[in-house]
Amino acid sequence: MEDSIKINKSSLQEEQYKIMAMIDYGSFGDIYKVFSHSEKKIYAMKQIIFRGIVTDDLFIMNEIWCLNNVRHKNIIQLRDIVLRDNRVDIIMEYAEKENLEKVCQDEGPFSMAFIMDIYNQILEGVKYIHSHGVAHRDLTPGNILLTRNNVVKIADFGLAVKCCSDDGSGDILCTVFLGNNSYLAPEVLTRTPFLARPADIWSLGILLCYIVYRDVPYKGLEPRVIHDQMEQTWRGFVKRFTDNIEKSNLVGQVLEKCLVINPSLRVTIEELLKYLTIST
Repeated sequence: MEDSIKINKSSLQEEQYKIMAMIDYGSFGDIYKVFSHSEKKIYAMKQIIFRGIVTDDLFIMNEIWCLNNVRHKNIIQLRDIVLRDNRVDIIMEYAEKENLEKVCQDEGPFSMAFIMDIYNQILEGVKYIHSHGVAHRDLTPGNILLTRNNVVKIADFGLAVKCCSDDGSGDILCTVFLGNNSYLAPEVLTRTPFLARPADIWSLGILLCYIVYRDVPYKGLEPRVIHDQMEQTWRGFVKRFTDNIEKSNLVGQVLEKCLVINPSLRVTIEELLKYLTIST
């Protein structure tokens, strides 16, 4: 994917962005709220430190490629790239409510209508990137942002991969086994070369659990998570939450389709969207 990245030299000029506050930190880069003096507007900035030549860093170039090439209302939009000696600042649109993890913890639990609105927006964004031959591979609440009007913005494409050949004739097996254990599919955790789009579907199932219950069914190190996945412990997890039977039933039905051990038998993003449209 990185081979086709074209960075516009004119976008590398050092505009003045004043850091207002830190939003979040992560293994690939820290996120800041910044103010653009030239536009009098607030943006988010992801600041990534690198060694050597920036174009040799697969994860940085993946993120820049994706942000340069995807245009969808539910995908975070790139504003600028500021390149320095050992650092790249990726300037993006600012989502006022920040990430879904924070929103769920501060504002949840939510109504069924709100849950379905947010989840369907996430699915629409994933459908768009999947249709363009890209899988996200890191679909967690921390990478789902919300504007003040509750518009979903999928962010953090550092682990994203091209998942089909250039001519669309076949899928490409992925051999990068990184991510959050709680959201990773079994084939990723067992380090088996895998198809990235079905792995995203697994993550989407866990993501719905988190939006509804503010918790996930799988936790811990890889061996523990793999064991629980094989035992389908999500069934017991869902049954523990009996305050709203409607929610529990819906989550159970979605997980039946998403959390299938055999990735070839998992629902596709198009099938999942169709199912939810009919069910709700």
